[in-house]
Amino acid sequence: MTIQLIPMQKIRSRAIDWLWPGTVAIGKLTLLAGDPGLGKSFITMDLAARTTTGGPWPLAPDDATADAPGDVLIASAEDDPADTIRPRLERAGADLARVHLIHGVQRVREWDDFNLEDHIAMLGDAIASVGRARLVVIDPVSAYLPRIDSNNNTQVRSVLKGLSDLAAAHRVAVVAVSHLRKNTNGPMTHQTLGSLAFTAAARSVWMARPVKGEGKGDGARALVPAKSNIHPDAEALRYAVEDGRIEWLGRTTLADLDGGPRLPKRDAAETRAKSVAFLTEQLAAGPQRAGALRDACAAAGLAWNTVRKHAESAGVTTTRVEGVTWWELAA
Repeated sequence: MTIQLIPMQKIRSRAIDWLWPGTVAIGKLTLLAGDPGLGKSFITMDLAARTTTGGPWPLAPDDATADAPGDVLIASAEDDPADTIRPRLERAGADLARVHLIHGVQRVREWDDFNLEDHIAMLGDAIASVGRARLVVIDPVSAYLPRIDSNNNTQVRSVLKGLSDLAAAHRVAVVAVSHLRKNTNGPMTHQTLGSLAFTAAARSVWMARPVKGEGKGDGARALVPAKSNIHPDAEALRYAVEDGRIEWLGRTTLADLDGGPRLPKRDAAETRAKSVAFLTEQLAAGPQRAGALRDACAAAGLAWNTVRKHAESAGVTTTRVEGVTWWELAA
């Protein structure tokens, strides 16, 4: 046996392909964690519905374009398909013909329960068999690891590696749902139930949190970025469960969150100054497409959402022409 070496010059650069721009990426494993009762499953049904209709995606960048409708595969161990999953999908506006429930694995004369240890290759075949698979939901991921010690890093990492490889090979977004530990002190990435390998394997980890001053029933909550290797400046998103579906309310600051640890805050004045300077320089020569500005942001190591937030301070005005958003400095 020999080690395979690949010259880096033979590897072609590729931009991140997003399902939900800036939040859930195609070809990656995303972990959605949180306490019971905060609407995690409602969020996955909202994602599924938007995938089947091609969007629009909530709180997406100005230049985000509508996607073609795609198919969704759902493995749900806790919710009944007839009285819970289908009604939630219907309320969210899903195209039910594009949603496929992972029911089990058929043998010659009987059925086995689906699991990620034995059936990952079959899951790949199932993804390939549907029209245009874009999203796979595993809710909760621990229910599909029947023989794995969820606190064993090596065992968990081995299975999740297969799930991550599957996402990349079939160009689908995989969203795995997880609960939190009873003791929620410490960094957010240490709070998911089981081994740290769950958060290590995921390229993005989002946590459902209550918002201060709101009840924990159907009040406002926030989807908080606990980790993102592919979008380090992602922002928290407020939401509520209303009439059996998710309502997205806007972005929020971490100071509004109720309980739990805080992510480090950046110096607001410094961030604003950098954003204003960037926009002033980029737009000095005249109007630019929002998409071009976003690419320039990435090249400059700035967060697009942060720059957008300070556009007014820089004196920027926007216009939309034939579906394209243009930015320019006010005269």
